[in-house]
Parts: sequence; structure tokens; C-alpha cells
Amino acid sequence: MNKLSMETILRMLKEIEERIQVLAFSDKEKYDNYIKRIQAIKQDLSSLDDRDNTIGEKNRVMEAVGMLDLETKMYIEYGTNFEKNEDVTLTLETKGPASGKEKTKQARIQLYKSICEDLKKLEVINLEDIKKIKEQWDIEKDSSLKYSVSEIEQIEEAISDVLLDYYIKYIKKNKAMPEELYINEYTNVEEFAKRIKEKLMEVITERNVDRLKQLEYFNILNNLSDEEIIDNEKIWEEITGVPVKFEEKHVGLDLLFLKKEQCYGCNKLEIFKKRRLRSLATDFSDILGSCDYSYNIAPEYASPKVGRYWTSTGNGSNKVYIVDEFDSISSEDVFSRSCGARPALKFSSIDSIPTNGDSGKRVGDGVLEVEYGYYPQEAASKDMQEVLESAYRRKSILRTGNYYTTDSRIINADYEKFAPKQHEEYEYNKKRYVRVEVNAYKQNGHIYPFHPKLSNGERYTSGDIVWVEVQPIKWWVDEEAKIMITEKIMFAGVQFKHNGDYKTEDFDKTDIKQFIDNYWSNEILQVLKQQQLETKSSDDFDGR
Repeated sequence: MNKLSMETILRMLKEIEERIQVLAFSDKEKYDNYIKRIQAIKQDLSSLDDRDNTIGEKNRVMEAVGMLDLETKMYIEYGTNFEKNEDVTLTLETKGPASGKEKTKQARIQLYKSICEDLKKLEVINLEDIKKIKEQWDIEKDSSLKYSVSEIEQIEEAISDVLLDYYIKYIKKNKAMPEELYINEYTNVEEFAKRIKEKLMEVITERNVDRLKQLEYFNILNNLSDEEIIDNEKIWEEITGVPVKFEEKHVGLDLLFLKKEQCYGCNKLEIFKKRRLRSLATDFSDILGSCDYSYNIAPEYASPKVGRYWTSTGNGSNKVYIVDEFDSISSEDVFSRSCGARPALKFSSIDSIPTNGDSGKRVGDGVLEVEYGYYPQEAASKDMQEVLESAYRRKSILRTGNYYTTDSRIINADYEKFAPKQHEEYEYNKKRYVRVEVNAYKQNGHIYPFHPKLSNGERYTSGDIVWVEVQPIKWWVDEEAKIMITEKIMFAGVQFKHNGDYKTEDFDKTDIKQFIDNYWSNEILQVLKQQQLETKSSDDFDGR
């Protein structure tokens, strides 16, 4: 029996990995040579003696061959037909070369797959890397390349597979579930649950469980929801072989928008009987597009002080009632990005109102005001803008580790889906700031200027950089309705629902509700959690 040296195996591996990069073959001769070489490599592999060569290296070569076979099938599917003749050799029957766009698409698919495979080889996977791939893919799959359903499934399966690998490695290392993850930031929940089921069935099969027992497991899995599969301790213990304990998960804030009847008419909230319905907008909200309506207003009349905000009440299939800048109820298209958000939060009793620590204060009109959470709100002064930008460019400004998410689309990109953009938080002289680019309004190739003055007295143009201070969020409390609402419009630029067809009862399924649940409700608590940790650490130190 022939024995191959380790050097020869590694050379073979390198050769195969180089060939994996090839996505198409220009003619039959190259294809035939390729097939012969693969057959020769497989023949060489069959002669390996595991006593003289590590099993691990042999498995790596076999895995590489498998990847190469997959690439062949992908090429054949889109560029050629092949069939087996009586001699069981592959012959090529050309059906015409794949188009340039098709080759580009396949190259992109392979790139995503390769990145995912590379991540899985790491001993510790960085969760942010998975998130970046997901965010990039969400943009890519809606591109002009027009990916098919099966192609989209290939990539989403690969991304879910990496996330599954992350979970398994984390559990084995820490013997506990990872800290709370919002799965849909990293992968499709349905696809992730599917990958878990497949992995579990692999584990069960490897144990040589009889067919009836496999079917029993399969039926149990099919009766579980995707969320139950993801959050099931026993399933993870089966997969990892490690007794798993879920960490106590933070229950997200159940934030919502007010209904039309809570804002207007005989049943409106008590706070709106005492205070005006229309709302001031934060500078941050204006920068993101909430005063986009003023692009055609003369600068001397434009004002960022008042904005428009969504209710949750539908008005026909593609519109939602809003509170406008004139203290009235009007309506807006669900795919608009220029309307702002004034989130509301229910509470069970006056004693359960969440705050940053202080109980709040009751002002002259009898309305209770509290501070809860922190969020970018008002622009820094002109002088501080220069100081912060200079420190940022010198890389001498402190990062806090916090991020605030917005939609990266331009304000009038009505038919483009949400694409998250993160703004890093920095600390300077014990105050926190984010660096934000003013959102643009484009029409017929022209970018309209950003007219209104911000609270610092400055006017900015679309594309300008503005430093915005992170400040406590003030809420108005309606004690009768047991609901609190932000004093100001907090953000804009996020579509209510990108594809229309909205019914009031479907609010929980809208794009903007998903944004609030997955990003805003968590990000407003970042500073508060850090403060609580610092206080606890200080108390622990003093108690020693």
C-alpha cells in the first residue's frame, strides 16, 4: 500500500483549496482535466494509511474535495449540463456559458459561503462578525442580481450554521447559554430553528438510535415553535453534551404607539387635555429626517421645534394616522421615512413606573414627568462640535462600548427595506455623544439642503457631521390610562411598514415595531445599566 507523507497531503490540500476559487470552466477540455485530477486525488486518498498520517489531515482533504464537488455542481447547474455515460465517466454537454451577471451572482454566493466557513474554523467566533454578514446580505439579496429563493436559502442557511456553531462553542466553553441575543439581528429565526433541528437529528443519528425513536424525536420537534426550539435547554444539552442553564433573560420593554382615539376626540388621554397634542422633535430626530417636510420651505420659516409622529391606527391599506405639526390628525404613507416616533409605555401601577432612579416631579399643570433611559437628543454647541470632531480625528476620545442604531437609507428611499447603521457612543468630559451624518433628501438627482436650525443655533446641510449629546429621556405620565409617552419625538428615518397593506391589529408585525423591539428598547437602557454596574461595583468595594 502506498504511503503519502504529510508534506504531500498538505500540498494536495493547497492545490484543492486553490481550485475551489474557480467558479466556471471555459471549455470541455479544462473541465475534463479537472475531473481527472479530482479522480486522481480521491484515488490517492484511498491509499492513505491512518497509522502514518493523522486522521485530522485526511479529513481536511476530504472536506476540501467535498467543497470542490459542491462548486462543480453549482457551476453545472447554472452553466452546463452533465450526465453519466455507460463508463461512469463525466461528460460535458454545453448549454451555453453563464451570463456575466450569473457568474457575478455565483461568485458572491461563494464569497458569503467561504466567509461563513472561515468563521466556523475559528476557536472563538466573534458575534459582531456574524451580524455584519447578515446586515450585508440583507442589502445584497435585494440587489439587481435577483437572487432566487433557493440561492437566498443557501446563504441564510450558511449564516444560521455559523450562529449555531457560535452557540455550541460558547456553551462548551462556558457551560451556560450565551448572554441574551436578539436572534433576528444575526439570522432568520425560522432558518436558525431549522438548523438546530437538523443538528439535533444528526446527533441522534450518530447514537444509532432506532428508526422509531428517531421519528419520536422528529414529531416532538415538529410540535415546537421556532422560539421554543431556540430557547429549549434540553435540546442544547443534547447537541452539546453539556448540562445547560439559561441565563435569566431581560424582558424587553413593551413599547408601542398611541392610537388615534388616544390623541384626538372625546376619548383622548388626560395629558392631551392639559397639553398640546403636537410634539417637539429632538435634534437627533430632525437629523434623521423628521423635518424633511421643510425641504421646500424658506429657511426663515423652517423650524425643527415641531415634528410629526406616528399613531398605530391604520387609515386604509397603505396609510397610517399621524399627529402633524399643526396640532391635527392627518395621515402618512406607511413606507415614509420622514415621520417621527414618539414611543409610549404602559405600566401597571404608579409604583411601577420605571425611572432612572428619581421618582420624577409633578409640574404646574399636575402632569407627572419622569426620566427613564438615555438617547441621543440635542446637538452640541458650535464650539463643542469642533472640539469633539478634533478629538475624534486624533483618536483621543473615549469609546463607551455603546451603539445607537438608525436606518442607513436616505430619507426618501420609499421602497428600500431597513438597513441598520450603528453610531458609536463616545465620552468627553463626563458627557456622552454620538457622531451622526445629516440624512439627505434626493429628488431627480438633486440633494436638497437641510434648512432648519438645530437647538445649537446652527444650520447644517445634508451629509454634514453633527455631534449629538446622549441625554435622559423625559416622559409624560398619564396616570388614569396607566401609560407614559416621551416628551419629544425621539427618532425618525424608519419606515412604518415597507410593503404597505397595513391593518391596525397588525402593529406588532410592522417594521417600526420590530426596530423598537430589537434596537430602541434595548439601546435606551445601555447607559442606565452601566451606571447600575458602576454603583454596584463601588458599593462592593466600599463593603470590603
